[in-house]
Amino acid sequence: MIKPQRVTRQRNSLASVKISADTVPVENHYEEIMCRRIAENTTHVEPYDRRLFLNLIMMVLQSYCSRAHIVDWGAGIGVQAQILLQKWSPLIEQILLVEQPKIVESLKKSYSDSRMTFCNSEDFVPSPCDLFMAHGSLSYFEKPLTLLDQALANAKVIAISRFLVSADIDHPLQIHDPKGNHVEIVSPEKSLINQAKNSGHKIFIYEKSSMPAHKQCVQDQTGRVIQLQNVSFILGK
Repeated sequence: MIKPQRVTRQRNSLASVKISADTVPVENHYEEIMCRRIAENTTHVEPYDRRLFLNLIMMVLQSYCSRAHIVDWGAGIGVQAQILLQKWSPLIEQILLVEQPKIVESLKKSYSDSRMTFCNSEDFVPSPCDLFMAHGSLSYFEKPLTLLDQALANAKVIAISRFLVSADIDHPLQIHDPKGNHVEIVSPEKSLINQAKNSGHKIFIYEKSSMPAHKQCVQDQTGRVIQLQNVSFILGK
């Protein structure tokens, strides 16, 4: 388990996010919600910015291969895979959807496209692929930069969105977000940037997005404010 720096809750409106005790596992309690959404089979429209990011990914990817093998890590209810198969079908050979075990079982019952395959996150072993993507999910992994390093070693293109970082830390922080009742890892932004540059990959996109008010910063025991930030990026060999 990552040993986080000790950070306490702030006393203002930004204090909703706080440091989680280092004995708390990185669990996010959303299997039941995801399984219910899959079973309901209701139409889900992805936000414009996410659909735009998916299209940018594929525009980069098509210069690397003609038939892509894709890993969708933290695939949720499978919406990203559906969008890609509908709009970019000629470019896709296979999409591996990686999720928690109960969600994987629900996904298997709901999708019949032979190009969609499934894997439990606990059984996932990185292997060569054309695209590794993770949309808002990588920070829920206990060691996100380790997983990213494995992806950099195996994928031609890496696309990550809503990755939680801070420019104010040198070591990972483990925080608890009560709004979603989940635990996330905050990665040092300087480590992320160095990792990307040292990998030999070209940085096509590196953009920061606004944070909700309750998740903009935390404060450590000395009173130092640690700013939090989501970043999205696309890297290619």
